[in-house]
Amino acid sequence: MQFFQQKINTRKKKKFICQLKDECGIWIDDQWVIANRFVSNYNLQNKTMQTPNKNISDLQLPHMVSDMDNLELIKLPDIEDVKQAIFSIESNKTPGPDGFGAGFFKHYWELIYNCILEFFTCEKMLRQINHTFCTYSKNSATFIDPPL
Repeated sequence: MQFFQQKINTRKKKKFICQLKDECGIWIDDQWVIANRFVSNYNLQNKTMQTPNKNISDLQLPHMVSDMDNLELIKLPDIEDVKQAIFSIESNKTPGPDGFGAGFFKHYWELIYNCILEFFTCEKMLRQINHTFCTYSKNSATFIDPPL
């Protein structure tokens, strides 16, 4: 135990800043002042510049996409197109950020396609979807909502 305590104390001494030279070349040895200098310097370096809100139309960008193309780009996808896209992914591919691979979505398509459709129409997912765990047994899968 003493060995580890000695290592920790040695490390603390190596990282300890006992003096700091300010911008005028004056050495500061007061620990409170040194700490405040570091904090103020950090805040100064990480300060965000406030810019006035600009409307996108004020930017005078050239029109690269026609109104017809824009309507095509923002229209809701057809649920069959979504299904085709999901089913075209190999089932054993690496899971997404939610931990579920394409095989899961393919297997439970009939249960989840309404949630996917709702995501595209409401632009938000149900809160319960992020709180659901899936436990597997030999014969079936059970969905369990954890306590909040």
